[in-house]
Amino acid sequence: VRAKQSNKFGKNGFVYDLLLDDPSENEHQDIFYDELDAVYVAKNAIYLYIEKRSTVIIPKRNLNISVEEAEAFLKKYIPAQKLVICA
Repeated sequence: VRAKQSNKFGKNGFVYDLLLDDPSENEHQDIFYDELDAVYVAKNAIYLYIEKRSTVIIPKRNLNISVEEAEAFLKKYIPAQKLVICA
């Protein structure tokens, strides 16, 4: 699948866009922190588990901020019991 990702961290949640070759298949999601069951920060990606039914994977290379800024942001807004930093 050829796709580009766009994401933005906010104080209430994430905005996530998946941009495909065919624009009619593009996906847009507003993901609010209270919807998240868990967040795993791995070596190459951030995994957002949404209400145990779906996962959004954000490769670190696609972040619109530095990895350090992203981790600091997550620590600020995600409760410690939901945040696992593996890398």
